[in-house]
Amino acid sequence: MFNFFKKLQPSEKNSEIKKLILKRYYCNNGNYSEVKKEGKVFKYGTTIGAVIDSLKPNYPPLFYTIEPSKMHAGKENNSDNPNTTNIDESTCIPAGEYKCTMTQSNRFKKLLYLVKNTPKRKGVRIHAGNSIDNSEGCILPAIALIQNFSNAGIVYDFWGSQSIPALEKLYQFTQKKEFVLKIEDENQEENLKLILKYKGY
Repeated sequence: MFNFFKKLQPSEKNSEIKKLILKRYYCNNGNYSEVKKEGKVFKYGTTIGAVIDSLKPNYPPLFYTIEPSKMHAGKENNSDNPNTTNIDESTCIPAGEYKCTMTQSNRFKKLLYLVKNTPKRKGVRIHAGNSIDNSEGCILPAIALIQNFSNAGIVYDFWGSQSIPALEKLYQFTQKKEFVLKIEDENQEENLKLILKYKGY
């Protein structure tokens, strides 16, 4: 006798690709700059953000992010050296929708999320780090953002604290499966309000 009843499977909802939204804010109007004074180097232009579950837009962010500035040497997502064909590793990737997949990183010697199909870029990862000096276009998770943080003679406009715990929160949410990351930057004022609302810094 044929069984015409479909065998019960785990909820299809649980097997769907999850989607996270990164609400970005460009400090210093998206321009990177350095100022030397009082024996220290002040670095401005960090891109900060809040990551939320697309299904729970009114809930507090899962974590925050640090990325390089939108523009470097007056250019956006282009090489700042006109004599090289290398990608520009000094700026954040453009806003848009990206699939993120766990793959082996040759540089970090471990499995990390790879942000796929980034325009003019390759090897953009989501990994632990605290400042723009720890990123070559990659996304650095943080539990909180600290303003005007001084470290080894450098003062950063923003510093991401507890990056490894934030990365673990991402893994718990995605179960290290592929997910979609939608980066939004259209409404800068609202994005900053979201970060301030939940005391991102």
